[in-house]
Formats: sequence, structure tokens, C-alpha cells
Amino acid sequence: MTKLLLDRRQQLEKLEQVDVEVKNKLDQAQKEFDIVMTDARKKAWEIEKSAESIAKKNKQKIVTDAETQAASIVSTAEKSIEKERLNMLNSIKSKVVDLSLKLNEKLFDKEQVNKDFMEKELNSIK
Repeated sequence: MTKLLLDRRQQLEKLEQVDVEVKNKLDQAQKEFDIVMTDARKKAWEIEKSAESIAKKNKQKIVTDAETQAASIVSTAEKSIEKERLNMLNSIKSKVVDLSLKLNEKLFDKEQVNKDFMEKELNSIK
């Protein structure tokens, strides 16, 4: 019986030692887990800040490109409008000259005199 009790006591002591070792290993594992999680959170925060910075740069580039394209479109449109305005003005002048020549021809009956007069007047308009 004594031997049985001694064996039982030794087993209990071994179990207590194993229990202490397991608790120590769990504490160590928890500390390592906390360190890893802290590092992971720090790296995640750094990645987030980096992504925000990259997004801001990309946004600025997109805005700059859009402004450049808009300015180009406006410039092209202004040139086109000016060209069309000049074409219309020349067309109107041509029609006015033709009409005036026909009218003067009927009134004065001398085509060359009328043409010289009209060219002189047209040059003074320009």
C-alpha cells in the first residue's frame, strides 16, 4: 500500500511539473503571439498609410491629366470656332461683293469701273 501511495505521489508530482511546464509554454506562446500581432498591426498600418499616399498621388495625376485634356479640347474648339468665323466672314464678304458688283453693273453699266471700285472698297474693309 505504501508503495502504491509513493507511486501515486510521484505521478502527482510529475503531473504538477508537467502542468507548470505547460503553463510556462502557454505564457511564452501568448507573449510571442502578442509580439507577432503587434508587429502585424504596425505593418498593416504602414501599408494602409502607403496605400493612401499612392492613392493621393494617383488622384493628383488623374486630375492633372484631365485638366490638360480639358485645356486641349477648349483650345481646339476655340481654334475651330475662329476658323469657322473667318470662313463665314469671307463667305459673307464674297457674297456682298458679288451682289454689289451686280447692282453697280446695272446702275453704272461699266463693269471694269465697278470692279475697280469694289476691290478698292473691299481692301479698305480688310
